[in-house]
Amino acid sequence: MKHLKIKIIALSFLSLGLITSCANSDDYDAIDITYQELTPTKTIDDIYAMASAEVQQYTEDDVIEAYVSSSDEGGTFYKSISFQNAEGTRGFSIPVDSYNLYTEVEPGRKVYIKLKDLYYSITHGSLVIGSLYENTSVGRMLPPYFREKVAISAEKKEETDVSEGGILKTVTIAELFNDNYINTLVEIENVQFTLEAVGNTYYDANNVLGGATNHLLEQTINGTTSFLIFRTSEFAKFAHQTVPANNGKIRGVLTKFNSDYQFLVRTIDDVQLTNPRIHISTAIGGENMSFLTSVNEGFESYPTSTNSTAFDIYGNDFAAGGRFWSVRTFDNNKYIQLTAYGNQAPVTKSYFIVPVAFNGNNTLSFETKDGHYNGDALNVYYVSADQYSYGDLIQSEGFTNITDQFTYSTGTTSGYANAFVPSGNYTFPSNVTGNGYIIFEYSGSTSVTTTIQIDNILFN
Repeated sequence: MKHLKIKIIALSFLSLGLITSCANSDDYDAIDITYQELTPTKTIDDIYAMASAEVQQYTEDDVIEAYVSSSDEGGTFYKSISFQNAEGTRGFSIPVDSYNLYTEVEPGRKVYIKLKDLYYSITHGSLVIGSLYENTSVGRMLPPYFREKVAISAEKKEETDVSEGGILKTVTIAELFNDNYINTLVEIENVQFTLEAVGNTYYDANNVLGGATNHLLEQTINGTTSFLIFRTSEFAKFAHQTVPANNGKIRGVLTKFNSDYQFLVRTIDDVQLTNPRIHISTAIGGENMSFLTSVNEGFESYPTSTNSTAFDIYGNDFAAGGRFWSVRTFDNNKYIQLTAYGNQAPVTKSYFIVPVAFNGNNTLSFETKDGHYNGDALNVYYVSADQYSYGDLIQSEGFTNITDQFTYSTGTTSGYANAFVPSGNYTFPSNVTGNGYIIFEYSGSTSVTTTIQIDNILFN
């Protein structure tokens, strides 16, 4: 066995040049790290073969070899370290009652775990090794015990691909739905956040589950789109940064809770979304679309059902929430309707799109009816065909917003308004000419779920 001793001093608090400390297990005083080279007697796969959901104590004097895959530097991992084998095909975790663990065992560092007297089990699909907690589960090791049981090697692998001698594996989202990847370091290429997440903060106080926010990553390969939970703790150092729209690659560690696979980055540096966003069109209908010189649409010629969403001469699309405007009927009258009620997505943004030919002397009017009102949800825009083509990613921030030129039906908090009401008559500016689109946007959320109905759209 080889030994190389290095002393690392980690500071608990540093303020105005004064060093202070608290007497608890989370503090770091002078840490003596003795690099050791031990001989493994078992593999991680061997321990998996012995493990089950039942907590067991290891009784033999065995040693396994592993490489650190996680880091608590960015605040996403809490009192836990993830490890993997050299091939990146198996991972496990060790809970430790301490912070700033990355100052002792950083990603890529090789370690040896002395298994005798430790406890282990399979929890949420992955191996956990540690101390016994209340005689029922594997719990956190105290720092001195952790340093006794985990020998640190002088060897450290780089975060390159395992085929190049590193600890990183490049995988697809679809491949990650596999327990073998839990606690391993992986990188996903050609990935981006869903539009529902874009523009929100990584940790969103309005979207919290178990003390953290779940956004979704998406990756489309050969026409098939896969989604993966991207989870951010409120204690992450990047929690209040904005989720980007771009495409690129993201590196992190796969975890799992119950049946949900969850992806955690270690620091914001793991997010490398530097390429233009890839847009897979969600638009439906419009197969006979042309730029109309006049519109008088009461929707009476369209069938009615929750699935009646494709209009031959109009467009129907969404940017978030997955819902389309659909034709409905009540009291022998047809109209289009949308609501965010019951949608599990945090944001619902959907668009009814009318192609028109502006001539500098046009007017627009329509009627509205609201139901179960709990907030404004309707916006109206127009945009030139030079700025937007049907099927493109809709970014309404670049459109001309004329919402305040209309008066909508609002305030019906119980049931629906008694009748459709005229919502105004807008005259477009004389310099608005050429082909373009009038766009009705439903903008709802889990808290704004107002039902909006639109009828008798007139454009002349």
